[in-house]
Amino acid sequence: MKQLMCGKGIFVSDVPSPGLGSGQVLVEVAYSFISTGTELGGVKSAGGGVIAKIKEHPQRVAQVLEMVRINGVKKTMARVKSKLESRKVLGYSCAGRVVATGRDVRNLAVGDLVACAGMGYASHAEVVSVPVNLVAQLPPGCDPRQASGTTVAAIALQSVRRADLRLGEIGVVLGLGLLGQIALQLLRASGVKVLGFDANPQRVAEAKALGFSDCFALTGEYAVNEVLAHTAQMGADAVLLTAATDVSGICQDALEMCRRKGRVVVVGAVPLEFERDPFYKNEIDFLISCSYGPGRYDPTYEEEGHDYPYSYVRWTENRNMQAVLQMIADGTLRLDHLISAEYPIDEADQAFAALSVADGPRPLGVVLKYELAETPSPAKLAKSIKMSSPAPLKGKIGLGVVGLGGFFTGTHLPNLAALSGRYQIVATCDHASSKAQDLARQYGATQSGSDYEEMLQCPDVQVVLIATRHDTHALMSSAAIQASKHVFTEKPMAMNQAELDELKTVLEGSDRYLMVGFNRRFSPHAVRLRELLANRAGPVVINQRILADAAPPSSWIYSAAGGGRVIGEACHMLDLFNFLVGEEMPLIELDVSAPPVGVGGPPGDNFVATLRYEDGSVCTLTYTALGRKSKQNGKERLEAMWDGKTFVIDDYLRSYGSGCAAGSAGSSSSKGHYEELVVLANYLNGKGPVPISVEASLRATEQSFRIDAACRNPTPPTEEAKA
Repeated sequence: MKQLMCGKGIFVSDVPSPGLGSGQVLVEVAYSFISTGTELGGVKSAGGGVIAKIKEHPQRVAQVLEMVRINGVKKTMARVKSKLESRKVLGYSCAGRVVATGRDVRNLAVGDLVACAGMGYASHAEVVSVPVNLVAQLPPGCDPRQASGTTVAAIALQSVRRADLRLGEIGVVLGLGLLGQIALQLLRASGVKVLGFDANPQRVAEAKALGFSDCFALTGEYAVNEVLAHTAQMGADAVLLTAATDVSGICQDALEMCRRKGRVVVVGAVPLEFERDPFYKNEIDFLISCSYGPGRYDPTYEEEGHDYPYSYVRWTENRNMQAVLQMIADGTLRLDHLISAEYPIDEADQAFAALSVADGPRPLGVVLKYELAETPSPAKLAKSIKMSSPAPLKGKIGLGVVGLGGFFTGTHLPNLAALSGRYQIVATCDHASSKAQDLARQYGATQSGSDYEEMLQCPDVQVVLIATRHDTHALMSSAAIQASKHVFTEKPMAMNQAELDELKTVLEGSDRYLMVGFNRRFSPHAVRLRELLANRAGPVVINQRILADAAPPSSWIYSAAGGGRVIGEACHMLDLFNFLVGEEMPLIELDVSAPPVGVGGPPGDNFVATLRYEDGSVCTLTYTALGRKSKQNGKERLEAMWDGKTFVIDDYLRSYGSGCAAGSAGSSSSKGHYEELVVLANYLNGKGPVPISVEASLRATEQSFRIDAACRNPTPPTEEAKA
């Protein structure tokens, strides 16, 4: 299918159809609406090199320097280079027809005409996959062309709701671009007397053509005086700041236009600068309007599909979309008067060029048009595509990657770039198919797609790297093993014992290798400590403290896809304990202390687990999200004590010993992500031992299940303990 991408220019790319997840609908797009503010800003900032990016985002310099400190120059530059060369998706407002529905979708059906919202979902593409709470069905008589602007109109509607203007009151719209022109119509429909201002005479003329006679090409004190003249020197009841400008003083103007106890609602991107006195003395309410309504930026609403109760949250972002569509259908809101240009998707570059002219008139609203046949063409719905000129493997290991989120691109991708002599990415897969296509383009892959099963059919894939959310690991690993592929999967290996047992059965009948990304054991610090412990005369006592970041209850880590902190992260430390004490050393006891459920955070956020081994060794894991990290007090600290010796690993940035030497590992900065890929390549090429046995991965995973169960059902203290 065709999709608009933005990099160093505008590109219409051939990408696979997006994946269809639970609670999502697949929509064939008829029209998509270009946001002349948000998207133009994104296009302008997309071009340019490193220096231009630094000027735009100086705060990121410190982030890059911190990455250099932790990962080194080579890996950091690989990550920065990939970021600069990537293309991003444009668009967040479109309309079309439902062609497929995912699991748990009940209120929409194939064939329904709908409007879609959301950056990364309602893109400029022939087919989009959108969560149900970001999709609204068109009422009878609603024009799909106008409906493509529903998201933009919902932003304006939410600002009008925030202004809370009543029948007969006076409102000011400061900025007569697309949002401002829509706000004018909505306010008039509410019975509000409205004044409009813009520095651009063209926008004022367009507003007057819609019947808004009280609009003026005035700025600064002249605009304030005009408002006072129209309000008997009392000031407006509310001012909607819909402009997009970096000129300072505009908030001050808005405050001075208001009556005492009036309201200013900021909708556009403007400098939030104003003097205190007028604000304070007149007791003006200063409000921000957040996009298209309640639910925006809440993953439980937007991604998981949990609606807010109608009685308590009357106007969610979806209900705002429905209201916009009904107003379009009954003629109260006329977006057709604002759409001044239409381009086919193949001419999208011309649309953005017209919007970017420095001098002369520019279109106010622009839509992209797509071919909508009786049934979608197979090319539109293809879940994978072959790349035009794949690079030959030349003895490298062919890697198929599924899951191209932040962890893969931020951690594994720079390491794979540094190991380009050993690995070659030959296939990419992600629900966001544009990500898969873009990464495939950058790395010369053979195939990109959104369907995992189709990626497994690629003959060039020798190893599948799984970096998806936790609840898919076991299922995907089993499918890859059955397709005769080796597997490198991020932890956890599985989410529960039933999944693990099924995976074990698949592995027992195969000669393929499965490696779990328990990277800590491959860190130079851990490898050095293991060497020192190899010849110990007695037991070792290991204390490890994890100071995790606190997360909101809505975080995905606590969802069914995440599984909680123990299964999702603490499994790393359990594997490390087993590695350091000895792979074959039996565990004879595992004790867990955790607060009662509901105290101190979700189950698994705070616990102490003690592992006792047959040789007398004791390993204690203290995991907590109650503390606070600092440069002096990092996330992870491990202390090992044995035979009169002590060894400390400090956040995997350094290590040191007392009675023993850390050696070259002491100044290393590595958690083992790079090294685990090195040893995997060595093993697959017949140049090294098995990096980590399947049995070791099973052992740590089952231990994590035991600890997780104990955290969810902690043993209450005995009467003796209470006494």
